[in-house]
Amino acid sequence: MESTPKTYLDQLALFDKILNLKNKEIEKSRKILTEGLEKLYSTNDIVAKLKIEMTKLQPKLEEQCVKTEAFLKKLAIEKE
Repeated sequence: MESTPKTYLDQLALFDKILNLKNKEIEKSRKILTEGLEKLYSTNDIVAKLKIEMTKLQPKLEEQCVKTEAFLKKLAIEKE
């Protein structure tokens, strides 16, 4: 197949156009992935803070459970 200077330049222009389209697609995908990663890291930080907060509140929760059980026993006795 012969290639004239005109067709060669047309092929180069087409290649350049396709390359630019693919670069835009890759950039768009990269942006989406970057934003997703940022959200995952942010959520991970929030979860870590919530775990610490829950650990701090655990003794209060256990104390409240004991009080509730005692109240329910007292209520059952009074009901009889």
